[in-house]
Amino acid sequence: MEKEERVRRLLVLNEVKKVCTYLDLKGIKFLVIKGLPFSKIIYNDELDRKFCDIDIFISNRDLEKTKTALEKLSYSNIRGWVPREISKQVTYRKKIHSVNVDIDLHYELTQFRTINRVFTFDSLFQRSIEFEIDDVTTQTFCHEDSYIFSKYHLQLEIYRGNKETKKWEEDVQKLSKHINTDKIKYEKSFINFIKKLKKNDSKYSTLKYFYLRFKESDNKLIFIKETIIPPKQELKYTNKYRSRLHRILFIRK
Repeated sequence: MEKEERVRRLLVLNEVKKVCTYLDLKGIKFLVIKGLPFSKIIYNDELDRKFCDIDIFISNRDLEKTKTALEKLSYSNIRGWVPREISKQVTYRKKIHSVNVDIDLHYELTQFRTINRVFTFDSLFQRSIEFEIDDVTTQTFCHEDSYIFSKYHLQLEIYRGNKETKKWEEDVQKLSKHINTDKIKYEKSFINFIKKLKKNDSKYSTLKYFYLRFKESDNKLIFIKETIIPPKQELKYTNKYRSRLHRILFIRK
């Protein structure tokens, strides 16, 4: 199993290097975040931190350029469209030797305006650090930003009712050894938001999650439209992953 995982990761990493090089060539600023850089930076053996996809964070203003660049590299949007409100990311996929290489393209860091006001792309990129994927150097969050975002992400997964949070807990624990606490500054709105997420006392945690998202939406009409009457491409996508409306109305945790 370990040998298979190393082969899979080798294929993925070789492809990610091509993507990073190409985005640089096109003058697109981006950050590789979460699992991949964590495996390289904070774990003794990179196989200790598993990841299924590659998370790339870009500025919303570079979304069209990045989509075009990925399509030039033979990636396709498995969702079939780019939502404006129900999600702030879209997955691009390329199949190589029976291995799916998935790139989660984040054009906002989260679905929540409160978080995005604190974690803007420009501020995160300005504070970013370099890391290496073999012979390719690229950027990721600094340790302090990774720590804060990982704590938020962990709490969000708990809020959603996810019981399998061990890898995110380990990320937070390992990052805590690398941070300079003097560099971490929380805004009051961010602290209050995290407190909300910690109030996970309902069986309907998924419903609460989407209700909270709805309150934070910049454009509630678009949110409702994309949720209740999504385009045909979304219906094809959600048939595989359960419809968003079904998750909102019926799933209990």
